[in-house]
Amino acid sequence: MKLTVFILKIWYNYIKDYRGKENFKVPVYYNADKKTWYAMFYAKDYKGVNKKYKKTGFKKKKEAQEYEYEFKKKIAKSLNMSFQSLYELYFKDYSKRHKPTAINTVQTFFKLHILPFFGDIEVNKITSYMIREWQNEMLDKENENGKLFSENSKANIYAALKSMFNWATKYQGLNENPCKNMGAFGSKKNRTEMKIWSVDDFNKFIKILELENKEKNEKYSDFIIVFKILFWTGLRIGEVLALTEEDIDLHNKFIDVNKTVSYVNKKYHITTPKTMGSIRKVTLPENLISDLELYFSSDKFSKNKNKNIKHLGVFNLKSSQLRYVLEKYSLQTNLPKIRLHDFRHSHASYLLFIKADITAISKRLGHDNLQTTINTYSHLYKDANEQLMKKLNNS
Repeated sequence: MKLTVFILKIWYNYIKDYRGKENFKVPVYYNADKKTWYAMFYAKDYKGVNKKYKKTGFKKKKEAQEYEYEFKKKIAKSLNMSFQSLYELYFKDYSKRHKPTAINTVQTFFKLHILPFFGDIEVNKITSYMIREWQNEMLDKENENGKLFSENSKANIYAALKSMFNWATKYQGLNENPCKNMGAFGSKKNRTEMKIWSVDDFNKFIKILELENKEKNEKYSDFIIVFKILFWTGLRIGEVLALTEEDIDLHNKFIDVNKTVSYVNKKYHITTPKTMGSIRKVTLPENLISDLELYFSSDKFSKNKNKNIKHLGVFNLKSSQLRYVLEKYSLQTNLPKIRLHDFRHSHASYLLFIKADITAISKRLGHDNLQTTINTYSHLYKDANEQLMKKLNNS
């Protein structure tokens, strides 16, 4: 009797292990007309509801079998599902809660740098050692420009991986994040030095652009006014390009920032601004009000308005066009090369230089809290404080 029980236990464990392998022979079917295989089966989801599923178009029988086997683990939220399946569940959830730019970034990180390493591994078999090996690969890996990844890039990619495992511990029953207690990988603090323009730099840039504008029949009117808004308000480029006429209140001297636009996967997406704090009213300086009044009364604006052009906001421009003009005329004026986002940093720098209140600066930039402003511009804030103390001590 004992021998029989022992044999049965061995057989049970053998079947259990055998079914756990990817080559377990689940029943699939052949479509003679299309010469392809398909899987059709019932499976219980994580709620215990039995549903019928069908997937067609497999070239090989084994592919259909593997699909069914993995799907059943995935729908049951079993942690012996593959990393790829876990990612698909995570990304579906993530996509419902984040904006297109963030979704595209995370998708790119996983597709290029994470899934090729972990994709086929069962989730419950991923260890800290495997994470370490992946990190070692990333240290030797080159980016699309043929250079090793920066500290900031490594930190961002690793943060995406950790975030998915954190999600799995909360919602998928994973016991522990394998990234836990592994320390940092890369550093977000070690970013390239912030590049900014002074008011003189900006005026020099605008002057040559205005000369070109006169010579080329108002070709750069839209560019000039957008650059001025970026420099004198600190708005993000997406916030500026999403502005409508109704958002620009010249009578009450403010811009109502209530949306942003992003261009992802060849489509425009209009969403709420980056954070709740980014929904704000930004007051306008008198020089910018005058420029906007001239712009809105110009023939160029009237022509754009009368044309049946489908554009997103009052300025019929793309960020790529702005980047091209910025780079072209920065070179002509021998100015430091900056990004569109550096106009925002330049504005913050100017406000600190004129000793504006840090809380007011934070609200103007649309930061959710004061600490974000201090962390971002700590080196500039320190310089401003030192200059202030010198004046106080010499008074």
